[in-house]
Amino acid sequence: MQQQEIVDKLINIITPYLDSPCEIGMESDLIKDLSINSFDFVNIITEVEKSFQCSVGDEQMLNICLVKDLVQYIVTSSSR
Repeated sequence: MQQQEIVDKLINIITPYLDSPCEIGMESDLIKDLSINSFDFVNIITEVEKSFQCSVGDEQMLNICLVKDLVQYIVTSSSR
């Protein structure tokens, strides 16, 4: 899967959790820029796991701050 396809899919997953519409980019911080709360973050991760058939452990979740972190994790886990 191409990186842009992953980003597009992530935008579709994240958008319903936004309080107000905003631009989502690779450098967007999920908490600071997009105002995602911890409950919604867990829901987003659950949707990511289902959509990309991957598993994100608790330790990996702690390392995901930016959209690009999530993209990198998906790319890495899909190449295994």
